[in-house]
Amino acid sequence: MRQLSIHKTLLILLFILGGLPLLSQDIHFSQFNASPMNLNPALSGFFTGKHRFALNNKSQWSSITTPYQTFSASYDTRLLKKKRRRKDMIGAGITFYRDVAGDSDFGTMQASLSVSYIKGLNNFNNHFLTLGVQAGGAQRNLNFNKLSFDNQFNGEQYDPELYHGENLSAENFSYFDLSLGVHWFYQIKSRLNFSAGIAAFHLNKPSQSHLDNHDITLNPRYLVHGKAQIDVSGKIDLVPGFQLMRQGEYSEYLLGSMINFITNDDPNFYTSINFGLYMRYNDAAIAVLGMDYKRFNFGISYDINFSDLQNASDLRGGFEFSLIYILGERSSRKVVRKMYCPIF
Repeated sequence: MRQLSIHKTLLILLFILGGLPLLSQDIHFSQFNASPMNLNPALSGFFTGKHRFALNNKSQWSSITTPYQTFSASYDTRLLKKKRRRKDMIGAGITFYRDVAGDSDFGTMQASLSVSYIKGLNNFNNHFLTLGVQAGGAQRNLNFNKLSFDNQFNGEQYDPELYHGENLSAENFSYFDLSLGVHWFYQIKSRLNFSAGIAAFHLNKPSQSHLDNHDITLNPRYLVHGKAQIDVSGKIDLVPGFQLMRQGEYSEYLLGSMINFITNDDPNFYTSINFGLYMRYNDAAIAVLGMDYKRFNFGISYDINFSDLQNASDLRGGFEFSLIYILGERSSRKVVRKMYCPIF
């Protein structure tokens, strides 16, 4: 009899036990700061410039099974800015992502709209609190034809034409998704700032069953994140960051730092090389290499798996790529020195 793959066996067991909602397939990018619209809805419109485009792609577990693939694309901007000294603003954006896992093409496709209110907390344009909301529609899909079952063994060999005997009624289903976020930012000087945020995803607990069981829902996911930029010398910045997540009984803790080497600090030709290391607790070490050049930010990272799965993964996790492109008015060096906040 043909052996079931590890992924297929686990997936079938999850169906039988009703555990499908535990496979939330939420986006878990290692370069979380390079995917702001997926990190926190409150980050919509909060950046230097007028228009921001972001692309993220991750491939993992190719050493174990068919690689898990996650792709995300987003765009955000600012719609309004109040004409007064304390400049409150409205941000907005759109996000699309597609995630496909393993041999069965178990996947999620989602499109979301985000709106944020960026509130100035003082008259110096360097201290802000942002509230954001994100709403969208998603579709879950699964290809039953790529799964094999015990009932399809005809006594001599595997026969895909035989009925599998399982009550798998819905290959695809759609649902509405709602998320909220809060973000705080304080800039002390041009290369010294601190930020933190809290976000809650899937607040409406959408139904997730391929078995038409509406009691199976997607648990809310709660996230806390933080970041700092610290000028340690004339050309070097330390950029530590963290991300903490909790969903149902599962948690993820990610902590690390980047080091930026500035090779050109002219605002019109800004260039820097950055590298760093992050640790995902009890799971992986993440090596990151990136570059800023004018309006572009590019990053590449690799997850080195050291969890209990390493016996199968052979320490191999996966590659991740990020690209951010920003359009907007350029400021002179004189103005940049006077205006600390990066969103003006």
